[in-house]
Amino acid sequence: MDKHGTFVARLLDSGLRGLASEVAVRQRRILDDGGVRLPPDAFHSLIGDTETRILVLGEALATGKPALFLEQLEWNRSAYAARGVAEDGLALNLLCLRDVLVRELPPAAHDAVLAILDAANRAFETPPRVVESLLDHAATDAPHVAEIRRVLLAILEGRRDDALALLLAPLERGVRPTEIAAKLVVPLQAEIGRMWQRGELHVHEEHLGSQIVEEALVLMRSKLEKRAPLGKSVIVCSVAGNLHDLGARIVADQFEQDGWNALRLGANVPGEDLGRAVVDFRADLVALSVTMTTQVRNSAAVIEALRRFCEGSAPPVMVGGAPFSLVPDLWRAVGADGWAQSADGAVREGRRLLAIG
Repeated sequence: MDKHGTFVARLLDSGLRGLASEVAVRQRRILDDGGVRLPPDAFHSLIGDTETRILVLGEALATGKPALFLEQLEWNRSAYAARGVAEDGLALNLLCLRDVLVRELPPAAHDAVLAILDAANRAFETPPRVVESLLDHAATDAPHVAEIRRVLLAILEGRRDDALALLLAPLERGVRPTEIAAKLVVPLQAEIGRMWQRGELHVHEEHLGSQIVEEALVLMRSKLEKRAPLGKSVIVCSVAGNLHDLGARIVADQFEQDGWNALRLGANVPGEDLGRAVVDFRADLVALSVTMTTQVRNSAAVIEALRRFCEGSAPPVMVGGAPFSLVPDLWRAVGADGWAQSADGAVREGRRLLAIG
């Protein structure tokens, strides 16, 4: 982690609510002067959005990876474009954030902060990124795309049993559960996320889809054909602050199939508790799932706490999740020993870290 960047990030954390409120007030005044009135609910949402933006800025500073902030900005720009919302408000928010931070932060913090915010402002010189759907005509030859379409339609129509049956149907054709997870479940979840970003579905539909997928994974697990035991154990969990463990569940099943004893601890696991689990279960490897950009610093803290608890005998730690896929070498910044972009990739990396042929 970057020491100076971490210091600045902590300054941002300590004044988070006040800084976000000041940015929102400044932005509202500019809009008022231009004859645009923000309703009260929009103003409160603006404060919340600005808080998140400041947190992501802190992650970028602490890790020394400006791309974390810039990638999050591109996600926001894509969402605005898809929903038909002008991005003028987003650009104005960044300018107000710049002004407030220059005024409130010590001069020693300015260079690092301005380097990121100025790069973010230059991003508006190009069109926002277009996130293509797996189901677009150009991708109709993708594996299992027809099944994904049918499952997605069943979810959106509230046909739970049909969606579950469609997810489990490949088992009858002899498809392995881990292959179903990789080629059907993962792209299905990605498409649901893309549709949510574009405003094409609501939170309740996303939640229903996740619940159905989780149930399918539980049922499929009983059909795992495991290799001979390797005599190795791996703890798989989501980092502290990450309330999602769907990806971790898929990774754990892949390890199980490969002959590992995979111990899945679930979501939101603090570092010290993870350390206790490593010691008690004599784990050979730890796999951490990180879903959101705002959880990157947490992953570094968890890894540090784990190693401190184990007093020099901690096993290798690998990480995975969207932030590490977006930003090369981010895994090194948080102190991990390796990373993986997929469940089968996690098994390969685990074998490499433990020198298993």
